[in-house]
Amino acid sequence: MERSHMRIMLGLVVCVALAVSAAGCGGGGTPAATQAGAVPGTPQAAAAEAATTTTAPSATDQLSTFESKDPFIVPAAARVVSETTASTTESTTATTTAGATTTTNPSEVTVYEHSLKVLSIDVANGTTVVSYQVDGVVYQDQQEGDVSSTSWGEIKVVSIDSEGQTVVLLQGSETRTLQVGQEYAK
Repeated sequence: MERSHMRIMLGLVVCVALAVSAAGCGGGGTPAATQAGAVPGTPQAAAAEAATTTTAPSATDQLSTFESKDPFIVPAAARVVSETTASTTESTTATTTAGATTTTNPSEVTVYEHSLKVLSIDVANGTTVVSYQVDGVVYQDQQEGDVSSTSWGEIKVVSIDSEGQTVVLLQGSETRTLQVGQEYAK
């Protein structure tokens, strides 16, 4: 009797195996490429398979912003931009790489009421002149002794040193000596 149980169990195992392979768990029939008459592994077979396969996009696919990138392609030249505004001084770094922009701001931004920056020292009509910027407004070709009425009050050009590229400015009762490109903020 023990042998008959073994035969029954073996028969059941074989039946289950045949039922599973007949149900298509191993591939589910003939691929669309061979049904269309294309040889598997060829571009025609891949096109036929793609034409018959339809996959509805899921909600996560529609919301995904991931773009794959080739690690061996050098990104477009990154550029660094620094911005200075009249009432605030912020250093913002923007890196642009092939359609994507990443902007980083410092954790702490220093806010100033006023700023004064010397832009250039030149010679115009034989006279040394200075151009400077106060709170975002540019005052060009100011000679020694000139007084400009600005948002920070009156600013007088005391002296201009063209060789040293420095200028002495009087703002209120305070004298400032600045070089070209130098900025004073308060």
